[in-house]
Amino acid sequence: MRKITTIFGALALAACVQKTPEQLVTDALREKNYAAAFPHVKQLADRGEAKYQGYVGKMYYQGEGTDKDVHRATSYFCQAGVKGDPGAVNNIAYLTERGDGVTANQEVAEALYDLAAQLGNTYSQWHVGFRFWKGKTGEPDLREAYKWLSLSYRKSSTKNDRNILRDLQEVESELTRQQIAGVNEALMSWKPATFTPDMARKIKETALCRTVLDRDV
Repeated sequence: MRKITTIFGALALAACVQKTPEQLVTDALREKNYAAAFPHVKQLADRGEAKYQGYVGKMYYQGEGTDKDVHRATSYFCQAGVKGDPGAVNNIAYLTERGDGVTANQEVAEALYDLAAQLGNTYSQWHVGFRFWKGKTGEPDLREAYKWLSLSYRKSSTKNDRNILRDLQEVESELTRQQIAGVNEALMSWKPATFTPDMARKIKETALCRTVLDRDV
């Protein structure tokens, strides 16, 4: 009887400590075990969870834990993007800029980078800040550059931190203290944009996403 009780106790404990797919993904990615993470990420993505659709798109695009497949990556990026995932919108912008899977279109790419930056993606914020700094699509605007580079650096936790800081410091050196103080004051109330149906429509209507969203992944 004691053995049966012990077995049932062990089973109950195992049930209690069984990890969720989200926990399994976190553990595997922490160890950079992409092969272990992939099936769990895909499971969550196929449930329609935008964050994981973005993750699995990145894994397909980079061949992490699975074979590289740009078409599948694009499909997942677009599924996540129309739900407002900032990283996915950034990746759609990147593919559009490069002409990867679609004819390159710099104007559309920049509009998508703008949107991803407004939604809070740190890479897009860096991109937009750099664009304002160098005047790549218009006249240089150092205050706008400082704003977006500051937002990017404050929230970034990637290998790009040093490069973002370098750009931020260079822009800062070209501004007056008064200008810097004005931007910093405005940043205190800055919040990511609320994703809207109109934003979703603009993403869905891009050349990159127009066809893949109607196909099976």
